[in-house]
Amino acid sequence: MVKCRWDLNEENFLKENYLKSGNKGIAKKLNRSVASVSRKIQEMKLVRGKEWNSKRMKLNNPSYNQDIVNKRVKTFKRRISLGELIPYMTGKKNPFFSKYNKTHPRKGKEAPNWKGHSLLKECKYCKKKFKVWKCVFNKVKFCNLECYANYLREFGHSEKVMEAIRKNRKHQKFPKKDSSIEVKIQNFLKQLGIEFFTHQYMKIKHGYQCDILIPSMNLVIECDGDFIHCNPAIYPADFRRFPNTKGDKPASVIWEIDDARTSELLSKGFKVLRLWEHEIKIMNLDQFKDKLTPF
Repeated sequence: MVKCRWDLNEENFLKENYLKSGNKGIAKKLNRSVASVSRKIQEMKLVRGKEWNSKRMKLNNPSYNQDIVNKRVKTFKRRISLGELIPYMTGKKNPFFSKYNKTHPRKGKEAPNWKGHSLLKECKYCKKKFKVWKCVFNKVKFCNLECYANYLREFGHSEKVMEAIRKNRKHQKFPKKDSSIEVKIQNFLKQLGIEFFTHQYMKIKHGYQCDILIPSMNLVIECDGDFIHCNPAIYPADFRRFPNTKGDKPASVIWEIDDARTSELLSKGFKVLRLWEHEIKIMNLDQFKDKLTPF
């Protein structure tokens, strides 16, 4: 019968026997579960220590039995003498050990990560020489992460890497949260009962995810932030949004990219409506309707 509360006699029995017997044995004598005994030992802060655990292991684990160990060693030596085993684990004094190390393709001196197999290579950024394992000689190009970051900041990724980034970019939603001006235009479209999609990838030369796509009208709506897209009414052509950063570009380049995307969308048969942030902030539903009228 399983009991709920521990009485004083049981607690005293646990204090006297917790070092003599395991939880399973105590649980059997007290007619309790092993989990209950284990929990009570923790509550009473009874500690057995590492020595007790090691003694238990030696008693219960057959690998600690000296007779069994001697029997295994004897069998191992017999199989070596018959040629069934390669004696590479029999100790440093064994004459076959060094020969095994020299000839083994992964564990010996022929392994690519062996101590003598590091080669000198020149860092792509700082031009200093550093040691590289032979197995990764062609992959490692920089001596540390700082050099890698500085290289990207100055020269950027290669065209091959940029193509892979663009390919993966198709399946990502960025930004994860819509901006306030995008949400406002989306709400206008909902009020007008017009079906739309957000962040659809446009397959053009300068591929990107448009802000809003209305399939029924074949219309792309872009909600351009004044700062992010460098509104020409506010910022000069040489204005830089994020100076001294990897993605830093002057305003003139941002305008060229936006114009190129607009012309590419038009050539694909889409209609494009670009709205600036300062326009959207003061816009009401009727004004938005007027913007949609030509389309």
